[in-house]
Amino acid sequence: EIFQWLLPFFEHNNLSELVMMHCVFGPGCAQKLSLALRACSNSLTSVKLFNNHMGGIAFELHHRGLVGIIEALCLHPHIVELELPETNMGRYECTALGNLLRGSFTELQKLDLCRTAIDDDGVDSLVGGLAIDTLQKLDLSGNQITARGCRSLAALLESPRSNLEKMDLIRNNLGDEGALILADALAANRKLEHLELYNNGITAEGWSRFCKVLCDTSS
Repeated sequence: EIFQWLLPFFEHNNLSELVMMHCVFGPGCAQKLSLALRACSNSLTSVKLFNNHMGGIAFELHHRGLVGIIEALCLHPHIVELELPETNMGRYECTALGNLLRGSFTELQKLDLCRTAIDDDGVDSLVGGLAIDTLQKLDLSGNQITARGCRSLAALLESPRSNLEKMDLIRNNLGDEGALILADALAANRKLEHLELYNNGITAEGWSRFCKVLCDTSS
């Protein structure tokens, strides 16, 4: 009932940041949170939802509750930071977030989706929205991305619209094939400054492809 009680607060305050961590989500809680977000003025610039639980289970919102929360964020086009680590980002959630990024967010600089169970299909759904020219930091660590998903990320790195400065891909399953794809994509990239790839099953063969990138003084 907490969000029901707080609804007048959300309606009558110009909130700039909403942080929810280590909360226990009961039935219907996600829906009430989405209603609260819709009631907010469009002053929100930062939303962080992480390490939340529902009945002791890590934030796996049933009945696509996370989709409703993501869709409610369309009323907040000035968000600069969006952090949703350790949520369950399935196909519907990734599609909803991809649509949100393409259609509503014009100022987003940081997107944190670490440990969200995103797979290659999820990356494919997201990548079109990630090519916004304001995005500088992207965290996809601890997910289920393979070399196939790297092809979508490579298209993002090669996009002239991309201004990404940092990408975190640690603890995925990219392998040598994924490393080769990313290294080739970086050949034409002049924006990325920080790339994390460890714990991806990459061997000397995969790492060797980065030598050409690292020795390119124009990058």
